[in-house]
Amino acid sequence: KMGLTDKVAGLTRALDENNANCRDDGLVRRHNEKVIKAQAKVNQTDRSLRLAREANKEPKKIAKLEGKLEKARAELAALQAKQP
Repeated sequence: KMGLTDKVAGLTRALDENNANCRDDGLVRRHNEKVIKAQAKVNQTDRSLRLAREANKEPKKIAKLEGKLEKARAELAALQAKQP
């Protein structure tokens, strides 16, 4: 029974070290690229909305842009919430 306890302790320590020190840099990089693209989409949609408001565009167009901006912000928030 003592040998099994030592094995479990050793495996637990190895797993803890692996989790602390080993990361898939490619996964992190790809995720960060997605976040950057999502942020750019939010920025672009926000800019389009501001320009539409300044140009006194039709309320229908402004509402459509507001919906796009809301969706873009939600997608960005979802990506940021699941950082690897």
